Amino acid sequence: MKQFKKISNEVYYTDKTITKIEDHDIKFLKANVKDTEKKRIRICTHLNEGDSLQEMFIVLSKETYIRPHKHINKSESLHVIEGSADVIFFDDEGNIIEVILLSDSSPRLCFYYRISK
Repeated sequence: MKQFKKISNEVYYTDKTITKIEDHDIKFLKANVKDTEKKRIRICTHLNEGDSLQEMFIVLSKETYIRPHKHINKSESLHVIEGSADVIFFDDEGNIIEVILLSDSSPRLCFYYRISK
């Protein structure tokens, strides 16, 4: 993880204009996710929080829960490389409007979604 700057136990940032993610980087994330408070860990491949496009590699444990949140004027995408996840979309009143089941191993499920701003 020499090419990444540690911000916290859960967040690492690149400081390079060309960022490469290698197998050992993912292995590092997988080995250390259990030691994080929120059971998630990431490498951000954008230079800082002010970048208009923010991309990252995130490892989540099976215990990870990401509370409902809203991105205003921001697009979001998620690509499952390994494992599975359930993504639930709500309307402004809190009603479920769509559930997307993501998986890397099921040909009947998708492994990627994107929502526009």
